[in-house]
Amino acid sequence: MNEIINNILTRRSIRVFKEEQIPESDLNIILEAATFAPTGMNAQSWHFTAIHSKEKLAELNSLVQKVLVTHPGADPGMPYIDFLKNMAEAPNFNFFYHAPTLVIATNSINSASAAPQSDCTAALQNIFLAAHSLGIGSCWIHLLVLISDLPEIKDHLTALGVPLDHKIYGSAALGFPGRSNPKPSPRKSGVITIVK
Repeated sequence: MNEIINNILTRRSIRVFKEEQIPESDLNIILEAATFAPTGMNAQSWHFTAIHSKEKLAELNSLVQKVLVTHPGADPGMPYIDFLKNMAEAPNFNFFYHAPTLVIATNSINSASAAPQSDCTAALQNIFLAAHSLGIGSCWIHLLVLISDLPEIKDHLTALGVPLDHKIYGSAALGFPGRSNPKPSPRKSGVITIVK
């Protein structure tokens, strides 16, 4: 089978990671792959903030947990807040599954691209596939998208390098898999139409 097709068909979301950090050289390759994703109007207005530090990730996780647990809840502007609060109350809460690296994909709020969210989504897919090709596990992390406008979170992410005029569209947890790849879920039928 073609190597690229095989990579696509065998990649799975990993939610158990080894503590071992991925090599910086591999991270650089993964991030370069992200920048070669398609982007509307070739705007390339995205930014990728890679947190490659166990201590910085622990600080971020602690802040996210604190902010969620102390949030008053029942917020119409944040329909998932009560669900997130319940998650954060777990003593072992870790929103990126204890992965040793987290890549945050953002795009400028003034992007010339007509589809900044799609640009970041395509880039994240490149990240997932590049990581898998290097034997590195990955998982889409969406939580920061939902809470990034909360002042404490925004200030902390800005201090980590997320551009102030950017919106978060997704994140990728990266690390060596802590267990073998899960089996794929059965693919749903009836989702393809070919018009001839």
